[in-house]
Formats: sequence, C-alpha cells, structure tokens
Amino acid sequence: MSNTNQQSMTVHSATFVTKRGDQRAMNFVRPTEAPKGVFPTYFRERNLQPGFETVWDVDRQQYRTFNNNTVVGSINSSTKSVSVELF
Repeated sequence: MSNTNQQSMTVHSATFVTKRGDQRAMNFVRPTEAPKGVFPTYFRERNLQPGFETVWDVDRQQYRTFNNNTVVGSINSSTKSVSVELF
C-alpha cells in the first residue's frame, strides 16, 4: 500500500556537473521550502562543501546532493503538483 502525499510546491529545474564530470539534469524541491509535514522536520547533520545542498529529487523520489557551484545555465523554478512518498 502506497502512502503518497500530493502537494503543490516550488520545483527547481537545473543541470549541473557531477563529481565524475557528467552533466545531470535534476528537478528538485528544497525540503526547507516545502509545505509543513511533507518532509521530516529533522535531517541528519551533513558536512557538505559550500555550494552543495540536500534536495528531494522529484523524478527519482529520493534525497540527492545538488551542486550549486557547477550549475550549467540557470536554475528555473515553477509551482507544480508533486507526489512524495511519505516517510
């Protein structure tokens, strides 16, 4: 049984260069910008380098690390309806 939450939120779309040098397009939500109750209020403390952030990958339905330092072009944002598997 799936426990899915459908919410309208800001989705950011951008392409960045990974550690391996590959370009990766990602559609993501910043958990801090999501409506209350969509994501856990507590995140494990991570020691990320400046410019890196933990985001929710909308397409892969999992947390990923986004590298703002290697963005190709610009980050586009729009409001979309997003399905999130609840924890």
